[in-house]
Amino acid sequence: LPSVDEWYKAAYFDPAINYYYEWPTGSDQGLAEAQSVGGGWTLPPGGTAPGTAVYYGHHGPADIDNAGGLSPYGTMAQGGNVFEWQENGMVRGGSWGSFYFYGGWLALSSREISSLSGGYEAESTEVGFRVASSATLTNPTGITPLITSTNSFSGKVGVAFSQTATANGDAPIVFSGTNLPGGLSIATNGLITGTPTNAGTFSSTLTASNLFGSTNQTATFTIAKGDQTITLPVLPPNIYPGGSSFTLNASASSGLPVTYTSSNPGVLAISGNTATPGSVGTTVLTISQAGDANWNPAISVSLTLTLQARDSDGDGVPDDREIKDGTNPNDPNSYNGLSQGLVAYYPFNGNANDESG
Repeated sequence: LPSVDEWYKAAYFDPAINYYYEWPTGSDQGLAEAQSVGGGWTLPPGGTAPGTAVYYGHHGPADIDNAGGLSPYGTMAQGGNVFEWQENGMVRGGSWGSFYFYGGWLALSSREISSLSGGYEAESTEVGFRVASSATLTNPTGITPLITSTNSFSGKVGVAFSQTATANGDAPIVFSGTNLPGGLSIATNGLITGTPTNAGTFSSTLTASNLFGSTNQTATFTIAKGDQTITLPVLPPNIYPGGSSFTLNASASSGLPVTYTSSNPGVLAISGNTATPGSVGTTVLTISQAGDANWNPAISVSLTLTLQARDSDGDGVPDDREIKDGTNPNDPNSYNGLSQGLVAYYPFNGNANDESG
């Protein structure tokens, strides 16, 4: 049989709370001889401080929190090896005494005095004990994860990335990672996804864990610069010489600002993203984006613009000419050949003489 000290630790330790049960019988006060107090039986007080108890055969409180506190063998937190025996009893006209066994005194678990008919009293009580068999606790064994996937990954800025880290070992295996490139993340199942936002070479740590340990792997991510494209601007429907300035709204897929140039500033002047029409003529508008640390330069795009004089009525005669000639620039029928200047014809009758000196 276990010693009293070992019995106490085995019987009352609760691994769920990492402490000792508060048994309803009161026996968590510690093993001790029952004492007679005021004609009834009671248990002596337990420890004098948290984590201590007073038990039979010892003169002061002992530590119940640490192995060896109550026993040199320190069999704490035993599981599945404690057995209990309990009996109920009642006497009439007498009283219970203490129960002796070879290891010490068994405490009375509870006692109740009941009044019976006729003025008699009866005492009922419960008495019991627990024994613990020896038990050996061993840590579970298993296979620590071993990462089997590649430790070298490549990607490109702006392009969706998807790779999976794998490992051998006892399931379930949970993955994590640190210092991943911007825009990437790793799920607990090892799936690495996202869209890289930064170009360069990155050294990251991938970790695979299970109940039996964890393994780290240094992984290298090589992220190339992204490719970008330019979207042409939407121009006003009519651009005339000397007309109002307008805003150019071309864009790059990278989100970086674009640059505009005009081959003939006299026809179309550029300031930032503002274009101002000038004189009649032709110009080439070029749009470019030079790239940066994360993006390659975009392929430039060009537009050829020809500015012609305004012809409001569409008769082929510019408005300014019609205005000079006195015709209506908004009426295509107001302009004809005679409008360009009248030629008068007068018949001539007579003789033409040559006078000479």
